Amino acid sequence: MKRLGDLSFFYFFDRMLSVSDPDFSLDRWVVDGVTWTRERHSFAGLTHSFTTEVFTGSCPGHQGWTLLVVKEHWWKGNQERSQRWVLLTSGRRAEVMAWLKKQEKNFK
Repeated sequence: MKRLGDLSFFYFFDRMLSVSDPDFSLDRWVVDGVTWTRERHSFAGLTHSFTTEVFTGSCPGHQGWTLLVVKEHWWKGNQERSQRWVLLTSGRRAEVMAWLKKQEKNFK
């Protein structure tokens, strides 16, 4: 993967989720020293509904970092729309990319 937020990042992230939490039931888990948390927010109304999943990855230490990954899913009738985005909230991008590169081998 070349950068945070590109298509290959989200493919990797989805693979990591499915391997590290196969039942999609955990609110907190650890992958190679990084603690991940999941929060799910949803709404169902008469004309539309949406679900937002917020994942936070926290790597402790001197060169630590925190990464926020958000997945949004919207439905209106038979129409569906999804959006994903990622934000580095603390730390250096290079540290995150180094961790991701290391993990790519484990989650192919």
